[in-house]
Amino acid sequence: MNLFLTQSPQIGAAKAYLLRQALSEVAKKANHTVVEQAKEADLVIVFGSTLPNSAELVGKKVFLANEDAAIASPEVTLTNALNQAVDYVQPVQSAVEFGCASGVKNIVAVMILLRVLGVMNFS
Repeated sequence: MNLFLTQSPQIGAAKAYLLRQALSEVAKKANHTVVEQAKEADLVIVFGSTLPNSAELVGKKVFLANEDAAIASPEVTLTNALNQAVDYVQPVQSAVEFGCASGVKNIVAVMILLRVLGVMNFS
C-alpha cells in the first residue's frame, strides 16, 4: 500500500521529520511504500490534531495520528491507520469570518453601557 505522511500545521519541522522517519521504517518493514505526493497514496497519515484543508486528499483514506503516540509506538500507529482510516471530507469554509478585533469592540461596548448605567466612572 502507498502511504503519504504529512502533519497538522501546529507540528514543527523537526518533530515532523522524526515522525516521518519512525513511520517510514515501520512501513518499509511491513512492505508498504511511503510516497512523496498525496495523489500517489492509497492512505494518508496526518500527524497532529487537525486534518489539513487540502483538495489533494479528496477521495483518499486518511488517519489522524497523535504525534506522541506515533513516536512512542509507530507499529501500533501504522496498524491503527490501516484499520481505522476514513474517507477524507474537505472542510467547508464559512462565508462569515470573525476578526479578532470583534472581542475588543465587545469590551468597549460593555464599558460604554456600564458608564451609561452609572455603574462605571471613567474620571
